[in-house]
This record gives sequence, C-alpha cells and structure tokens, in this order.
Amino acid sequence: IYSRYHEDMGHVFNQEMTNHIQLADNVSVTSYEDGTNVYVNYNYKDYVTPDGITVPARDYKVLR
Repeated sequence: IYSRYHEDMGHVFNQEMTNHIQLADNVSVTSYEDGTNVYVNYNYKDYVTPDGITVPARDYKVLR
C-alpha cells in the first residue's frame, strides 16, 4: 500500500493544497499547486464525475 501511495502521490508531499471540493456524498477532489487532482471515493460503488472520470469504489484516482 505504501509503495502505491508513494508512487501515485509522493510528488505532492511538499505542495500546497489549492482546493478541496465535495463532489458527492463520500466523494471529494483535492487540487495541488502543480495541477494534480486527487479524487477519493469512500463509497462501495464506483463514482463517475461530471467530466467522465471514474473513481473506483473505496479507492482514489490521481490525475496529473
């Protein structure tokens, strides 16, 4: 788990968060200063954003 997290998000460690939005119940997106967006879905089914990005259930998705 650590290796996956480090590979996916290690680059945002010292970056400032620029935004945090609740997209739906238990689904959020956090934006960082380099433009990275981290989507988190705490639900038990996949979530599709209005932009068509699928965030797997009980998982996260990083877009750089």
